[in-house]
Amino acid sequence: MHIIIQFIGALVVAGFTFVWFTVDLQTSMHGSQGKDPPKFVSNSLDIKFALVPAGKFTIGSPDAELHRNADKSQQEIAITRAFYLGVFEVTQGQYKKIAGTKPSFFSANGAGKQRVDKRDTSSYPVERVSWHDAVAFCQKLSTTEGKTYRLPTEAEWEYSCRAGTTSVFHYGNNFNSTLGNINGLVYSSYGKETAGPFFRATVKVGEYKPNAFGLHDMHGNVQEWCAD
Repeated sequence: MHIIIQFIGALVVAGFTFVWFTVDLQTSMHGSQGKDPPKFVSNSLDIKFALVPAGKFTIGSPDAELHRNADKSQQEIAITRAFYLGVFEVTQGQYKKIAGTKPSFFSANGAGKQRVDKRDTSSYPVERVSWHDAVAFCQKLSTTEGKTYRLPTEAEWEYSCRAGTTSVFHYGNNFNSTLGNINGLVYSSYGKETAGPFFRATVKVGEYKPNAFGLHDMHGNVQEWCAD
């Protein structure tokens, strides 16, 4: 499965990091005994989470899949506990509220400010944060709210991205930059799709259709850190 497609040239992407946060289901379900958990919950920062149910899936991609990585052999994985995953990539505004900094390249004061043309990027994904920065964000938010926040494992992330599908992308076997924010010039299309636009920057979270679990930007925009 092609989980992530880089949205811009390798020179810039090489400097980027990516964040995605989960909240433990047990600490989010106060008073809900005997009831089905809600499909969506929000916290004090207005970060919205979607319920990802327990289940089994096949991680990796088949040998015949075009452009697959050699280390992505398939195996069945069981996700034994439901959890909540952020509906959107953590935004610059949310990151600043907790970490106190705004490190993003694509921001008003970032090195890529010309590419966002003075736009308010508070709802754009935070980028240029290290794995340690992402973990520290989760830890600080956990302390602030008294709930457990963490990065998803790689298996949890792919399971969430697939959302029950077995195709190359959760959209299907065809993909271009009308379905996710990718470099439409270099990665113009996959399958039978034609080339799409190339924005040369990140875009506001939630600009593209979600997958079956209600999660946005699982393909494109920024790459995302996992716990492992």
